[in-house]
Amino acid sequence: MTAPTQSPTSPDITAVTTRLPSANVVFIPTAGSFPLPPTPFPLVAPSVSTGAPTSLAPASAEAAGNGTAADPFGDHSPTGFRDGPLADDIPVGEPAPPVEPALPQRGSGSGRDPGEPESATAPPRPPATEPPGVPISPAPISPAPVFPAPISPAPGSPAPGSPMPISPAPISPAPGGPGFGDGPGFGGGLGSPELPTGADLGAEIAAELAAQASTTEPQGAPHHADTGEWRGIVLVTGTDTDVGKTIVTAAVVAAAHAAGLRVAVIKPGQTGIASGAPTDLDVIKHLAAPETTRVLAEYPDPMAPLAAATVASMPPLELYEVVDAIRAESEKHDLVLVEGAGGLLVPMGVRPSGEAWTVADLATTLGVKTIVVARAGLGTLNHTALTLEALNRRGVPAGVVIGAWPADPDLVHWANLSDLAPHLIGALPDGAGRMDPGVFRRSAPGWLTPTLYGEIDNWRNWAEEIGDGHH
Repeated sequence: MTAPTQSPTSPDITAVTTRLPSANVVFIPTAGSFPLPPTPFPLVAPSVSTGAPTSLAPASAEAAGNGTAADPFGDHSPTGFRDGPLADDIPVGEPAPPVEPALPQRGSGSGRDPGEPESATAPPRPPATEPPGVPISPAPISPAPVFPAPISPAPGSPAPGSPMPISPAPISPAPGGPGFGDGPGFGGGLGSPELPTGADLGAEIAAELAAQASTTEPQGAPHHADTGEWRGIVLVTGTDTDVGKTIVTAAVVAAAHAAGLRVAVIKPGQTGIASGAPTDLDVIKHLAAPETTRVLAEYPDPMAPLAAATVASMPPLELYEVVDAIRAESEKHDLVLVEGAGGLLVPMGVRPSGEAWTVADLATTLGVKTIVVARAGLGTLNHTALTLEALNRRGVPAGVVIGAWPADPDLVHWANLSDLAPHLIGALPDGAGRMDPGVFRRSAPGWLTPTLYGEIDNWRNWAEEIGDGHH
């Protein structure tokens, strides 16, 4: 139904949404918004010309002074290989002699006196010196190729005696760098197209996100997720006795029937049958005519079911027998309404251990939603808050239905309506239970929100209609 302008006491979600901070922003990249970071290790390839000096520093001052070709790996070679013995000076099959401090020489500088026999304690012979003009290169490292692949230096130093790998690293140097794809040996094999720039990458990401947004279809959802309807098993309790639970249950049955659902109503414990008055299920069948109605236990005295069973010396309701009966009906119906007795914490029966159980225990055992029927007048705020808090502590979702809204509401009713509005899922007019069944069934959707298969979308508008006598 179309709603007129709301009053300050009626709910207004737009007033809330306009105060939400603009924090949920999806960042859509644009061209140039993703600059690539600089390469952490500049890669410089050596010159391919043998006559020109290379871009790397010579391995030593002597090599530079003699005009010899500089060691292309000079900056990356461990210095410990430069001062030790060369590989050519060590006979094949002999282990490298240990490096020890040089001892003073005697005689003519031969290391021992003529005719003196060598002993195990004799100092090792000094390393042979290279002839002038020979470039110093580390012994364990193989000679570099004429055109080495521009690879990034491996982290850490290689172990002594192990050759340095010369195969290209998995990560290619930045396109456009010196030596990339140039000269013989590459043959265009490594000259792949240039990597995209930061602007190209940003534009590509933006295009991909836009394509995903336009092609992604929403995932399928169950029926109740789209409409907010409560299906399956739903409990009906109240903030007190005589607040309108039975009439509210009948209204939900009528609205669900109008929506095409098969509905069952279960009353675990019916008390006060000795009076001969119509039972709760009799009233529901008269007003809404559900497909199935079932009472699990009846007691003569009008009191809490467990107390009534004790007074009458009758078997009390056993929790898990009640649970099994409710679940059995839920397999055959779209909606099963379970009406309790009195309020949420009224003792209903016993567990197998002999401990009492309540409607709250039934809700947690079944794991279902609960309708809380409340009064409209003075005192309802405290009673409703206590009931909702008890359910919330047990993790039970709940909504509030006002059982009897007066035809001439006072200021307190309007104030209560405003305070209960965040939890309201329905409100019945006072005297709805005395209506003709046909009128009741046609009117029921107008008393409930879509959660309970109703039509209410504005509480102020609904209250004014009820007050004008449009029942």
